[in-house]
Amino acid sequence: MEGNRFVTWRAREYGGFRLPAGAAGRPQAFRVSGLQRALGTLRGELTEPERVDRDRALGRLARLHRVIESGMAWRGLARAELTGPTREALGWVAYFRQPANLDRYLAAVAEARAAFRAAGADRRRCPTPLRVEFRPQSAVGWLRVERGGSGSSLCCATPAVALETAGFVALAAHLLHGRGKRALHEAMCAPGYQGVAAELDALAGCAEPTAGRWHDLAESFARVSGRLFGGTLDRPALAWSHARGRRVFARCDLVADRIVVHRRLDAPDVSAATLDFVLYHELLHRRHGIRWAGERARTHTAAFRREERRFPGWAAAEAELERLAGERARGPTRAPRNTQGDR
Repeated sequence: MEGNRFVTWRAREYGGFRLPAGAAGRPQAFRVSGLQRALGTLRGELTEPERVDRDRALGRLARLHRVIESGMAWRGLARAELTGPTREALGWVAYFRQPANLDRYLAAVAEARAAFRAAGADRRRCPTPLRVEFRPQSAVGWLRVERGGSGSSLCCATPAVALETAGFVALAAHLLHGRGKRALHEAMCAPGYQGVAAELDALAGCAEPTAGRWHDLAESFARVSGRLFGGTLDRPALAWSHARGRRVFARCDLVADRIVVHRRLDAPDVSAATLDFVLYHELLHRRHGIRWAGERARTHTAAFRREERRFPGWAAAEAELERLAGERARGPTRAPRNTQGDR
């Protein structure tokens, strides 16, 4: 977004709206080329609040939001036709173009930096200088550190701008010294964090589609809820994911109340019963939550495993998952770091 990059892009008849690779005809989802790079440039400038030209930053956010919205109008696109990351980015821009929210971002960067200074430096885990960024959740999960030759970047999910001082202290203690995980989890479940998350979802404007090519997560939830929970469950957010991994087929985000299922399970060689078993496993994480032993979090307790075995045909489902895991283990993928309950 430096200089007139986006003005030039807009003059090219919104050529930034690209078809997904391999798409034929009108695609199911569009992305805006250059959008993530533009946001990355802007977030980089916001890592030093004392040097930020606030009015200039607000102007750039407003212009970027206007360009995207007018591009969608020109193309006749609804938010449902945008990719998930593009919708999240649009929600991010819409949220922080509001002056009070940009001020909250800058204050949170300063608060996080102060917490890390007070916690003491750890050059191995978090080389200095430390840059703090708040990114859309799908890009970072809830916390990620990127290390480079010139320091490191602490990348937090955007709702973390709502953390209070104690939350940032817990975050620093967890990252630098392996303590504070429980306090951090509680801070993320607090109304402030959840309120920002809900507002970002609303500004993004559309939930992820649950229907895949072969299976529908909403239908799977209805079957599992009706047969094993008496139809009493509130449905969490459900989505398919393309994230790579050898053995993790799904993940339950207890903070966001969201279950993400790997796209490999949306295939004709995967039975509906196996998908239901995976979803049942993740729903059990919602029921059982986290059991804490000091700072140690336990999710697969003995009670959890006993209830998991209530699923009819669980052994056959696990055998099918082992087969699929064996196929994926032969590929060049790496298993993602586990921070929440997963299957």
